[in-house]
Amino acid sequence: MTPVEIPPPDALRDRIREAVSHTAPAGLTPRTRAAVAVVFILIAIALGVALMRPDIAALPPASLIGVSLGVAFLAAATLVVALSPGRHGLGAPVTWLVVLAATTAPLYAMMTMMAGLGTAPDGPPVRGCFTMSTGVALVGLVGLTYALHRSVPAAAVARGALLGACAGAWAGLTIHLHCPCGEPLHILLGHAAPIAICAALGAVISPRFLRP
Repeated sequence: MTPVEIPPPDALRDRIREAVSHTAPAGLTPRTRAAVAVVFILIAIALGVALMRPDIAALPPASLIGVSLGVAFLAAATLVVALSPGRHGLGAPVTWLVVLAATTAPLYAMMTMMAGLGTAPDGPPVRGCFTMSTGVALVGLVGLTYALHRSVPAAAVARGALLGACAGAWAGLTIHLHCPCGEPLHILLGHAAPIAICAALGAVISPRFLRP
């Protein structure tokens, strides 16, 4: 015998509608998230332009623009994947998140070292670049975590790691535009290491703020 569906009474239906209308959304709207992310990206770019490297006039324009666009593309790719709602609202596939979070720092180091744009082998101290890059990246990580606050129902650890890598990549663009040192060890420790560190911090700290 097939059960007969009994529609809910009108009073119950009205109570459900009223409850839904008074329930605040779990996180920010996609448009607001994108706006928050863009604000922090603009801050990173503005810092890089304001603190432009002193050897800018001596660098080959094509190489400088090419590397800068390459780093910006890498940072933008991490941002798009990190903020993507995915097909079913669960975000990008975990494999994408993990692979991109793990490879952002090495890809950044490879692009910036192979370009050979450094004109000051000894340059500024590693500590200064590391501090500046890490500081900018942490500000970006806070902003990106806020942009996805309570809106990541799955793979929050992987998403947090990618948010950290994304923030670090934008900070890497800032320090690339600022520092004239081309010494490989300096780039690895002062420019690329903050990206990896922020990816690790994002994986550890951000998930508690990302989960609904």
